[in-house]
Amino acid sequence: MASVKSSTNTPRLAVRGLAGGLLLVALACGPLKQRSPSPRGRPDLPALQRVTMQSSGVERSFFLAVPNTLPPGPRPLVIVAHGGASEGDSKGRAMAIPWIDHADEGILYAFPNSAYDSVRPWFGPEDDTPLKDVRFLADIVARVGRKHPVDPDQVYLGGFSAGAGLAWWVYCNDASRYAGFGMVSAQMAKMLMPTCEPAAERPVFYMHGADDPVIPMSGNADHDASDATVAWLRERYACAAVPKRDRISGSSGTAVGATYTCKGPGAVSAWTLRDTGHCWPSVRGRCAGLDGSGLMLDFWRASAGLPE
Repeated sequence: MASVKSSTNTPRLAVRGLAGGLLLVALACGPLKQRSPSPRGRPDLPALQRVTMQSSGVERSFFLAVPNTLPPGPRPLVIVAHGGASEGDSKGRAMAIPWIDHADEGILYAFPNSAYDSVRPWFGPEDDTPLKDVRFLADIVARVGRKHPVDPDQVYLGGFSAGAGLAWWVYCNDASRYAGFGMVSAQMAKMLMPTCEPAAERPVFYMHGADDPVIPMSGNADHDASDATVAWLRERYACAAVPKRDRISGSSGTAVGATYTCKGPGAVSAWTLRDTGHCWPSVRGRCAGLDGSGLMLDFWRASAGLPE
């Protein structure tokens, strides 16, 4: 059995921002909607608990956010993987910031810390055991479930930048464990797409920046253009050729969307947030003034069984 120790002596969620901008793509059974976030500066935000555990013979850690009041019965668990960062064993804490306004909605949140540095923050194909982080995330689900009533059919995985790369890796190798996915600021890697065969078709929410200088939408040495990822998803989900057009305005940006109806699990909705870069959109930061976390949650509510 994994040895586990946890601590609640960590600061409450701080209010900071993440900068940049994105394209949003979702596979759903309906169009996305932008909800109003919870009031800012809430005094009842849950504390982040830093939890350590053994996974694949290595001590790993993650931050856990538990609502101060959990509704009765099994609850959904949302795991969100951070991007490249160099803050040691506290990288997951920063990833919690865009989720502040949704901390009191009856959802358990886990924000894992990577074991590598900012250059290669997650275990990947170069590692001698490529699926080590895939197992780490599965171990987090089991660890949280031993203490809290996690619904195994309502586990969701999101990721930003390099964390989105990890989420794509999990999507291709362990999809059936999760009810839905959300990738921000990273399209599927070139090496994954030719052999990606998810064990189960799951809704996927994909966001990427129109002017992203870190992982450009036009692609780089490791990634094809974002259009290739969208086309791959549309083909796999047998989506219609003509989309429904939508627009969402934030305080400092506008998202223009195209929603496709699809066979199987749902639809594909692709949104471009113009004139911004590499970020997770947030009403609290400088990234378009859009609640990206709320969009992702609403997508999962519409398409992947997340309760209201």
